[in-house]
Amino acid sequence: MLFSSLLITEASLFIIGKSLWWLFFFGNLYLICYYIGQFVFPFSWTRVFPSWSVLFVGIAMAALTAPASQEFKLGQGIFGICLILTFIILPIMSIKTYRIGLVDSVMSNISTFCAPLSLLSVAYLSTFETPNKLMVLALLLGSQALYAFVLVQLPRLINRPFNPGFAAFTFPFVISAISFKKSLSFLGITGIWNLIVAFEIILSFALVSYVLIWYVYFLAGKDIELVLFKKTKP
Repeated sequence: MLFSSLLITEASLFIIGKSLWWLFFFGNLYLICYYIGQFVFPFSWTRVFPSWSVLFVGIAMAALTAPASQEFKLGQGIFGICLILTFIILPIMSIKTYRIGLVDSVMSNISTFCAPLSLLSVAYLSTFETPNKLMVLALLLGSQALYAFVLVQLPRLINRPFNPGFAAFTFPFVISAISFKKSLSFLGITGIWNLIVAFEIILSFALVSYVLIWYVYFLAGKDIELVLFKKTKP
């Protein structure tokens, strides 16, 4: 949706961009319905992961991109639904993560705890013409509390062998930094808080770079293994 919203802003690509926006929106809806039908019911804790927040709240991108798509009413409705889903999903994620436990390969998914409220914070500012300051403040405090919660666990989460699940260290930290910056700007808060914004931006950039480098090594290694396999195959 974010990509299609960029196309919409170009007059010559408006139709393509708007068509893609609706395609991605309905595709996201289908994915949610399919996942619920296949993996949520009958319910089993073995199928619960922190990344549920990405699946069920990620459609809030429809609200975030509302200024481009001009689907403000739809965006506002999606925001409300995703806010409710967030408060339903977070306790389930917490029980699975901290009471039942996660296997080592998906521990990086814990980073997604800070994504939902941060995404909703930016979405709220984007889709409502006159955002309520108390609502913005509440989303800011909630999202940053979860950000801090994830941040203190980051050294333990990242200090393990690389696996593709490390992608979870990218979007949650990026959207948290964007959310913090936009919320402070809307509320007119400056001073030392700008230093914290800078820290979050730098950290998110460092994490994205770190994951990108490791992905290059990971994929290059797979290619090398494939080439060697072909050469040694009788």
